[in-house]
Amino acid sequence: MPMRLPSPLRATLNMPLVWQEGAEGTVRVLLHNAGDFALRSVKVAIEAPFALSLERQRDVRIDLLAPGEEREIAFSIRAVAALSSGSLHVAIASANGGGLMLRQPFRIEGHPTPIDAQPGFRLLG
Repeated sequence: MPMRLPSPLRATLNMPLVWQEGAEGTVRVLLHNAGDFALRSVKVAIEAPFALSLERQRDVRIDLLAPGEEREIAFSIRAVAALSSGSLHVAIASANGGGLMLRQPFRIEGHPTPIDAQPGFRLLG
């Protein structure tokens, strides 16, 4: 029976949990090779729901992540629509050290729709 070893790849995801509609922000992914061998062909792919717009490419490739090395990848994002509940997904895979999936729930608070208030009736006097 083949034995499965845990991946030496570690990652953290840092992003706002609550966004305001129209706001821009940064999603940061910190990669760390906790193993004793270099990780090759590391791919980081980000998937966001319709309410978050990525300002650049969705996939980033790193040729080599040395033992003990940390690397931060930043994605610029804009909240384009209100969303009561969403989840950002980041898939990380390497050619020789496995991979992992990060998920972060968030919400986007919308701007209240302005109402042109006018009297519903007029008093005669």
